[in-house]
Amino acid sequence: MSKTEMDTARANGLGEVLRRSAARFRDKTAIIDGETRWSFRELDAIVSSVAAGLAQRGVAKGDRVALLSRNSAEFAAIAWGTARLGAILVPINFMLTADEVGWILGDAEPVAFIAQPEFVATAQSAIESSGQEVTTRIVSGEKPRGGPPSPISSGPTPPAGRPPTSPTTTRSVSCTPPAPSPGRRERCSPPARCRPSTSARSSTAA
Repeated sequence: MSKTEMDTARANGLGEVLRRSAARFRDKTAIIDGETRWSFRELDAIVSSVAAGLAQRGVAKGDRVALLSRNSAEFAAIAWGTARLGAILVPINFMLTADEVGWILGDAEPVAFIAQPEFVATAQSAIESSGQEVTTRIVSGEKPRGGPPSPISSGPTPPAGRPPTSPTTTRSVSCTPPAPSPGRRERCSPPARCRPSTSARSSTAA
């Protein structure tokens, strides 16, 4: 791919597509989630806030960010925010057990983990079982007083002697393990019933 083609591809990335939509449809409704209504202009501002918040927490372009969340406006904002930053979102099926989520964390090796409040306990257990040092842990959905809502906020202070981390996400999984290919060495053994798969059901099913 030539430099010109690369520049064109970057200019048409997900983060920029939303920015252009916000310029065209400023006050049209972009997100409806229960009582939550965000216009394209508001969504674009929130997405920029998410990207900046992740960057302030040490997430960089190319890093993986795990997300454990139901379908929601926050999920959309975090997905667009990671794209705008250039990070890679790893959405995790919220119906998985902590051990299954932990195996995904070990495979994806995210630097950050974002989870909705109801999944914080699962996220913490998953991080412990994975053996990964997830250095950024974030609880989503907490809205500050005054100002626009923020899909991400600092997570709880970790126990003494442990690195600060935050709930995160990973890719969807299939609950039917494929047979290993002859001569292929597996990286690690996942929990029963759980292997990554591109044909898996959506990890964000509500």
